[in-house]
Amino acid sequence: MKFVIVVLDGLRPDQLDEAVTPNLAELSKIGLRLARHTSSFPSETRVSSAALSTGGHSSAHGIIGNRFLANGRSIDGSSLSALLTLGSERGGVLTATTIGEVLAAHGRAMLSIGSQSQGSFGLSSWGSWQAGAPAFWVHDPSKFSNNAALRRIAPTFPMLTPDEAPARATIERVVDLFFSFLKEEALPEVSLLWLSEPDITYHMFGLQHPTAREVLHEVDRQFGRIFAWWSEKGEQEEVQLIAASDHGHAIIGEKISVLDHLQRSGFKGGSRTHARRRRRNNRSKGCKHLGSGQRRPSSNRDVSQPFRGAVVWRGFLA
Repeated sequence: MKFVIVVLDGLRPDQLDEAVTPNLAELSKIGLRLARHTSSFPSETRVSSAALSTGGHSSAHGIIGNRFLANGRSIDGSSLSALLTLGSERGGVLTATTIGEVLAAHGRAMLSIGSQSQGSFGLSSWGSWQAGAPAFWVHDPSKFSNNAALRRIAPTFPMLTPDEAPARATIERVVDLFFSFLKEEALPEVSLLWLSEPDITYHMFGLQHPTAREVLHEVDRQFGRIFAWWSEKGEQEEVQLIAASDHGHAIIGEKISVLDHLQRSGFKGGSRTHARRRRRNNRSKGCKHLGSGQRRPSSNRDVSQPFRGAVVWRGFLA
């Protein structure tokens, strides 16, 4: 049995519609739909990328947000180089074993093709591209793997427009590369295809804009190409086709200042300027403070330690 997992970034399950997403709606009818499935906590792409690759939540894999503090550094999870400051390509970035590592340890491979950020791609396919498995990051196919199939296939496609938004041609490239790979190579045990839409368009226009509806329909059309292949060949070969999303989107009516809310609730908080002013006031009142020679307690979390309050992510590969 083999698995093809298609992640549709930012798609909410209640957006499946016969008119806009006929292919996804059809798969939902004939397959198993996980009605109570929820995103990883917090529901951000880099966290979900790590959750998908490990089958665990933040307390297991150590990625606690798209951006987070770790060991005195601000980590931008969209950047692979920033993530690698947590460890190296051989370990330390993720604190849990990934499906890519398990497959590689047993002489198997995972095909990874994605149009998400570099950091998210690296996390979702962690342990696979390091072992030489085919890994096509569409924005720079040579970045993650020196696989022979990749070297043959990638040069046959022109470079994509950087930062395309909406990313119509970009998500089409993900599916094109998948079928180009199948023409030359056998389908590996696991294939992970990550489409960066409708997330990009939702961030640009919101959920109700006509462009959002158009792009969602295009996302479904690209998924439909994979669905048609599965219906014709994949199902007969016992390939399990999984459509998934990393998180959803919501319409925000107003912005809320967390700082103001905390202060109204009786918590002490403020900007650095306010903090410096409070320290000066405290010193003038004879309050003890930390001098330059004293060690200041760190507020940065060691990512190897459990993150309290995380919600267990029920992963596809858990």
